Amino acid sequence: MDSKLYKLELKFTEVKISKQVELGCLKLLIASGTTSNSLRYNTTGTLSLPNFSPDGILDMRLEDGDQHLAVGFVVLGRLCDKTITGDFSKWIKLEPDRGVILDGLIKVKLVGSLRMPRRGSPAKQRPGYLSSSPQKVRGKCLYIRKLYTAEEREKEIQTVVMRVKSRLGQNYAELIEDGISSPASLNKSSNRSPLRKKTTLVDFAFPTDIELPSRFKLSLEKLSCKEPLLLKHTAIGLCQRIKVLRAQVEEYESIQFFLQTFEDPMKDLKQSLIETKEQLEIEDQKVDELINKVEKEKFSVEDELKVAEVKLKKCEDEVNSVKFLCDEVRAENEQFKFDQPIDKMKKRIQKLRKQIADREEERELLLANSQKMLTGFSDTKLDNERSKLLDEKFQYLAQLQNQTTLLDQATVQNIQLEGELAVLTAQLLAEDSAKARNAALQSQKMSFSSASENLSADLDAMCKQKDANFADGFSLCKKMEIDIKDNQASQNVLKTKQNGKENEYNTLTGYVNGINKVIEETHAWIEKDEKEFKEKHEKYMEKYLEDRNAMDTVLKELGFFSDLVFMQAQSGLIGARLHKRLDEMMNEKDLEKGSLQKIVEAYRQMSPIGRALKRSSTYISPRRSLTMSSQG
Repeated sequence: MDSKLYKLELKFTEVKISKQVELGCLKLLIASGTTSNSLRYNTTGTLSLPNFSPDGILDMRLEDGDQHLAVGFVVLGRLCDKTITGDFSKWIKLEPDRGVILDGLIKVKLVGSLRMPRRGSPAKQRPGYLSSSPQKVRGKCLYIRKLYTAEEREKEIQTVVMRVKSRLGQNYAELIEDGISSPASLNKSSNRSPLRKKTTLVDFAFPTDIELPSRFKLSLEKLSCKEPLLLKHTAIGLCQRIKVLRAQVEEYESIQFFLQTFEDPMKDLKQSLIETKEQLEIEDQKVDELINKVEKEKFSVEDELKVAEVKLKKCEDEVNSVKFLCDEVRAENEQFKFDQPIDKMKKRIQKLRKQIADREEERELLLANSQKMLTGFSDTKLDNERSKLLDEKFQYLAQLQNQTTLLDQATVQNIQLEGELAVLTAQLLAEDSAKARNAALQSQKMSFSSASENLSADLDAMCKQKDANFADGFSLCKKMEIDIKDNQASQNVLKTKQNGKENEYNTLTGYVNGINKVIEETHAWIEKDEKEFKEKHEKYMEKYLEDRNAMDTVLKELGFFSDLVFMQAQSGLIGARLHKRLDEMMNEKDLEKGSLQKIVEAYRQMSPIGRALKRSSTYISPRRSLTMSSQG
């Protein structure tokens, strides 16, 4: 028994994938409408298409065992290169499935054929027609010979129509309409019939070199009850068009059902986007809280630095006072004459100068190190953490805005361009913020360089002062050598003064010890703060990595949903356009069908099929047949 369905034979021959898989475990699932089948690697399968249309879609899914690798689709009318049906060999691109990470697209090669349905008898035998054969054609009855030729002609027309229909596909409707409406008759009236509408749809365009073989010029003006062959050919063409339209209506009903069921995933998508938006807002609040905490800690550190600077200023004032006392002691020593030997005085003076120089160097080193560490740590660490957190906040806000715009414009075909524009704007904002940070760093660098220059200038001045002090000491020693003879008389007075100076020296050493203790305390405090900042920095980095992973997963899900929405919206728009086009064609064809039914009904009432008219030369009276039988 011949099949009345289109058959699609496929063979899964090759696959291109960046991942290493076992070819024996690969499986390709194919589906079109309500029918589906599965193909193993290098195996052949068939698929029957009950509602075939060149615009139909063949869905595919590639699986590796129980894991889904990729999905894709292809239009049935584009399998073959130049025709709708026939043999084909085609590479088809598939996209990675949700949760599958692959480098690039996946390609599969399908080899097969798309075959037309095979029917034994395209037209049924009508009532009133006599079954004819070549032996009966030889009879003398003119009516039977005409009936036989009409049936043969009808079969030829049916085969030609089926061949043209399979070749043209959607363009068949336009071709039939042009055949009915043209060529124009010479006796054409000025009033145009409402049934002779010409469609301007681009999809129904057909090549100009294709014509139906016919001996008649069909038009609505030429249709009349006196030309049954024209009416018959017109009715055959309209019946074929009605069959095609019914098949398309069934397909569009399935598309409409699919569009109605598409609302649930859209609701789920909106709900998931709302949840992700809430999560991002919560994360944003947490980041703001962390930034506020860091700012508070920075302010506390700055206050403590100010307190330390005040303490250092006090220590400097005390050192200056000690220097002033030393100058007074030197002045008093010049007034009195010494009785001690010159060697002992030189040694004591050198020891005092060495101790003072060592203390000054230690103090300057400690001040420089503490200032560098405190300023560098407080400025660089806190500024870097704050800039990183602000950058992450801007990135989260930009990504959230991009995803909301993608959701609002899901039904628009330029969604990809707007997404790229949003990404570019986010990149420009990031570049602007980076430029601003670079400018701030440059300004800080300039301030640091100026401060270092000032410090170097102060150090040079102090070195010069130190050299001057040494020169003064040497000059004093020379004066002491010259006047040592004169100072023997004042030796007793010097002893008393010396005891006082020793007491002052002890007080100075106490001051120096206090300064050292303060410096040690600042060192311990700095180490403690460094440990605390390191622990907080590690916590912030762990939190940042967790948020980054969550953000990556959210972006992957949003990318998958955006692709799904785009594909479904595209198919929905195509279905809506086709449905609207089909409604217009059905309205036109209903009018044509009604008018043709009226014409055929009028013709049947005038001359029923299978009976000759009385005015015809081949009319045989039933009374004559009765009389002849009675006579015989």
